[in-house]
Amino acid sequence: MKLILLALLSISMVGCYQTKQGNLDVLNTIKLKDNKGKVVELRPGNFAAKLKLKSKRKFQLVIPELNKKFKFKVPRGIKLPRTYGELKLSSRELKQPIDVDLFADRRTLESETYTAVERCSQTRTTRVCRNVRTPARRECRNYPDGSRRCRTYPPRNRRVCRNENRTVWGNRTVTYRDVTRENIFTADIYSPGTNDLIGKFDSTQVSRDRVTVSNGFCRINGPFPPLVETRRTTRRNF
Repeated sequence: MKLILLALLSISMVGCYQTKQGNLDVLNTIKLKDNKGKVVELRPGNFAAKLKLKSKRKFQLVIPELNKKFKFKVPRGIKLPRTYGELKLSSRELKQPIDVDLFADRRTLESETYTAVERCSQTRTTRVCRNVRTPARRECRNYPDGSRRCRTYPPRNRRVCRNENRTVWGNRTVTYRDVTRENIFTADIYSPGTNDLIGKFDSTQVSRDRVTVSNGFCRINGPFPPLVETRRTTRRNF
């Protein structure tokens, strides 16, 4: 059963196609045949467009703004570049009144390393002590002989200590490197049989990341002795 599922999955993957999202920059008027075989003129301008690589031998240019789709066929034995490669196709091969130069590539560019000082933190267990004041209190008891006796206890101070987790802050030196990744896919459009560039489709995607190379030791800013909180009472003479 597993083998059958894997076979069906591989067949479905073959039928999938890539869609390149990008922009079509029309430099001079471009003439193309639509799906009905009618010649459509694209005037100079910039349009959001999609290039669908539907199979190894077929791709389609879609311009949603103009509600137009144009099909291109590739001769047998020629594969469209999807990730890497370059392919030049003539008007005769494409069955369209243009020549096209397809180019695909992936590039990774790394900068020199550089350092920056950043804040850092550590959790430390600290012995924290407080002076707690117990107020004066009066306690009375009734005895069997019918008497009632009261006693006044004076206020007193006592020291209470316990361990607490505290976050302490410092600085550390971090080494970074900037990494730029480019997924390049372009299609240069020429007048048939010439080197006159009349349009360009570009779906190049660029991503930039800052990669951490190494982290330095977190240096805490100064000593942190046990904390003592004392409540102070101010006396006033009247």
